[in-house]
This record gives sequence, C-alpha cells and structure tokens, in this order.
Amino acid sequence: MPRAVPKTKAGKRAKVGKVMKEFHKGKLHSGDHKGPLVDDPDQAVAIAMRMAGMPKKGMMGKMVPKGETGAKAPKRRRKKARK
Repeated sequence: MPRAVPKTKAGKRAKVGKVMKEFHKGKLHSGDHKGPLVDDPDQAVAIAMRMAGMPKKGMMGKMVPKGETGAKAPKRRRKKARK
C-alpha cells in the first residue's frame, strides 16, 4: 500500500518538519530503513519534499496553477505567421 501524501499546506509543512527532525537526529535513511543513513542536508530536503508531495526545491516560484492567468502567469509569445 503506498504511503498517504498530505493534501493541505499545513500537512505538507508538518511532514517536511518531521522528516527534517529525523535527519537532525541522524536516523533518516535513503530509501527504506535498510538503506544507508543520509548525511547530506540537501538530500534530506529532497527526501522531505518528495515525501510531502511538494515540487522540487528550485521549482517553487516557477509553478503556475493550471488555467491561471494574470500578472503571475508566464507570458506566452505568439509565433509570427510566415508569408
């Protein structure tokens, strides 16, 4: 059975916090509990965000919800018609 991914923003933050506490205690494993311990903070963040169902670290400001328009949406250029 796959693990449940939090649906709310508060739930995702709580999950990331829980995983990072596990990393700081030195008990976070890569993969399952038989895998090696994680010693790189960047890898711990990546694991935490993956478990919380969040986008990748660098993608946070670039994502625009589907169908959203306005100032925050990326500008789309129209192709010029060939003659």
